[in-house]
Amino acid sequence: MTELENFTAAVRLQAAQCGLTEVEIEEASGALIETEALRAMTDAGGSVLAIGEPGTGKTLAAIRWLIRPLYDLRDWYLGGDVWLPKHRKPWPFLFRPAKSLSRIAQYDEKAVEPLFSAARLVVDDLGQEYLDKSGFLVSLIDEIVSERHRRRLPTVMTANLTAEEFQQRYGKRVVDRIAGTGRLVVCGGDSLRRKSAGARTVPALVAADALIERRTELAAAAAKVAAEHAKRLDAQERAWMAERVARGPSRILEPKSPPRVTMTEAEVQARKDQIARDLEEWRQRNPQTEPTS
Repeated sequence: MTELENFTAAVRLQAAQCGLTEVEIEEASGALIETEALRAMTDAGGSVLAIGEPGTGKTLAAIRWLIRPLYDLRDWYLGGDVWLPKHRKPWPFLFRPAKSLSRIAQYDEKAVEPLFSAARLVVDDLGQEYLDKSGFLVSLIDEIVSERHRRRLPTVMTANLTAEEFQQRYGKRVVDRIAGTGRLVVCGGDSLRRKSAGARTVPALVAADALIERRTELAAAAAKVAAEHAKRLDAQERAWMAERVARGPSRILEPKSPPRVTMTEAEVQARKDQIARDLEEWRQRNPQTEPTS
């Protein structure tokens, strides 16, 4: 497996948790034909609503915007030969087809909260979902835009509709809310399928040479840390030896001797007398046996 394949596989594992398929990830992360949608979403902030005819690259641009942070090599490290994310938790990004919103039950806060709190959110293909008669879905879209604007979180929405059709379907309030918190991008031009082979393209999100350069940087950083650690250990060892030499060689090389007991002549004589008495008592109890020395 090449360096690029190794890293791409690691990114796909993370991107799949955002609600994307492997095909969507592969298409959006490679080199793309430059489109109006792609230019608008390169540095998207706030809310962006991309509308226009099908096939103008809206969904592809939205996915690329969503997964772009996953390709930031500063958020990855090498575990042996495997690329691993620095943080254990999944990236808090969400991709949701508009049809999935119509399946959310009213007052289901558990299902709605991720739409409010995701660090990046894409709601794709508005206009294909079922609009209930109560107007819950329209109010939900309005609330998503409003709440995410309040939390200063970026949102991208796409729709195969004209501006008039979008306003007719979702109402002026939603259009005004998006216009007030972000911008509306009309994606025109030829379909991507009809663009010529010489059309301007933007490069893939990561290149093999960038990965090799990053691997070299990480290896150099690891070597530097190892050298500094060895230097600290060497200094600590020298300090330890110096401290023990200062205490004297006997404190290092010789085991600690038990304290010596000093007795007076009277104490020595009393001890001899006691031993003699003990021996005489033993002989009286054992007249046929002599004690061994």
